[in-house]
Amino acid sequence: MSEITIIGVDLAKNVFQLHGVDANHRPVLRRQLRRTQMLPFFAKIPPCLVVMEACGSAHYWAREIGALGHEVRLVPPAYARPFAKRGKSDSIDAEAVCEAGARPSMRFVPVKSPEAQALGALHRTRALLDKQRTMLINALRAHLAEFGFVAGKGVSNVPNLARIVEEAPPSRNARAKARGQLRETFERDQLYLVQLKPIERGLISRLPDIARGALRGLLHMIEQVNLQLGAIEKELRAFHRNNDTSQRLAATPGIGLITATALTGLTPDATSFKNGRHFAAWMGITPRQDSTGGKTRLLGISKAGNGYLRRLLVLGATSMLRSLEGKTTRLALWAQGLLARRPKKVVIVALANKLARIAWAIMAKGEPYRAGTIEAQAGAAA
Repeated sequence: MSEITIIGVDLAKNVFQLHGVDANHRPVLRRQLRRTQMLPFFAKIPPCLVVMEACGSAHYWAREIGALGHEVRLVPPAYARPFAKRGKSDSIDAEAVCEAGARPSMRFVPVKSPEAQALGALHRTRALLDKQRTMLINALRAHLAEFGFVAGKGVSNVPNLARIVEEAPPSRNARAKARGQLRETFERDQLYLVQLKPIERGLISRLPDIARGALRGLLHMIEQVNLQLGAIEKELRAFHRNNDTSQRLAATPGIGLITATALTGLTPDATSFKNGRHFAAWMGITPRQDSTGGKTRLLGISKAGNGYLRRLLVLGATSMLRSLEGKTTRLALWAQGLLARRPKKVVIVALANKLARIAWAIMAKGEPYRAGTIEAQAGAAA
């Protein structure tokens, strides 16, 4: 058998498909391996180029196979799909991955370290818990609305909902005891500190006991999610204190603790991007082109990158836009001028793009954020 130069691997849970070619790109290997056979197989063959799709478990296998002396490249699934021939099977997919990895113009995904994956898992867990908390709060509000109790949206109004559920109507002493227990609960975890107000006995009596028991379960789940979110944020703060890049990013307006740690852990090496524009395009905050015949047409943002990072930057830009009113920094004057001629949401996305470019400069050059006012620049020029 000819010497193998490139191996395409179609990843799976238990059964992996391999497709290998020689220096002339002729197929010399078509084989299925069980999970336990993967590392022994790659340990026996001479070092070669191993190509895989950047999907689940790809970074783990890239680290393990790379430690055996092979060069490992991860291809985005969307870039490998055009090389698949007619039909759908593991062997066709492995051949397509092998063909895509051999293209000189192909773009590859950097292999993540275990630390970066752990930080990503922390952020994704936090996002999932935050989503579940929102679902629980909305369910609690909806159930109480069926009985005539209406409260405002948001986490800050949960104590008002809890007060309705926990307060017992039979006697004033029972209601006072329930309020005291509820106050101790929220002061203990320091997540909700509110001044509990008495509620009319007539309104409380409208909530049936059978519904009260079910809603107490929702309140307990909300409390447990809050405790888990607090523990995750504690871990993120510990990482932030020990990471210089995260601290420099957090000093940038519009980028706080969560966004700074996410940018530090979820983005590849910033120096692998040519400039800040490429970094913003990788994140999907650049216009999508639909140009032909010499006519340039720009559509909405591509949304082709990491949706979690993009969402954090847009949220940061939304809160930052209000703080730029009346300021004389270059960023503030740029945002104010853009806001005068474009809709607010367009300005927010453009500001998020600007934040992405600033973040790239901080990570790639290792320098802190410098605002610089127009007055300071005029004085320096004089």
